[in-house]
Amino acid sequence: MTTEAFVGRVYLERGGGGSPETYTRVCEVFGISGVGEVAEQIDSTTFCSGGVREYIAGLADGSEITVEANFIVDSEARRNMIADAKNKLVVSYRLVVDDDGDDVTDLTMWFRATALGGEFAPSGEDKNAINYTLKISGEIDITEP
Repeated sequence: MTTEAFVGRVYLERGGGGSPETYTRVCEVFGISGVGEVAEQIDSTTFCSGGVREYIAGLADGSEITVEANFIVDSEARRNMIADAKNKLVVSYRLVVDDDGDDVTDLTMWFRATALGGEFAPSGEDKNAINYTLKISGEIDITEP
């Protein structure tokens, strides 16, 4: 086990449907905002709470994710992700982590997400990019070897 931080070696893969589900790595991705879920806070204070508020966790809500990618004109992944948003699809994704660079997956986060949109970010001075917005639907499953 290592306690050292690492850079990169985290990959987003998009499910293609079918049974069993097949995944394709989206290699043009260079940034992903936080992938997670947070439970809402429900006030459960009663007359017997001794003058202090008490809370319980409510339903978990998946995060809204921004996926930043290089804009590649002939990218099949770009076409598929834009089509997902236009068709308002819920798609399977997985985030694959290889923390020690040995090409063996060390952790996988499996989730489904609603495709909310895609936004082209052209630039005259930097790389052209596209940002996708996804909303996690349901829970996130985490597997480790």
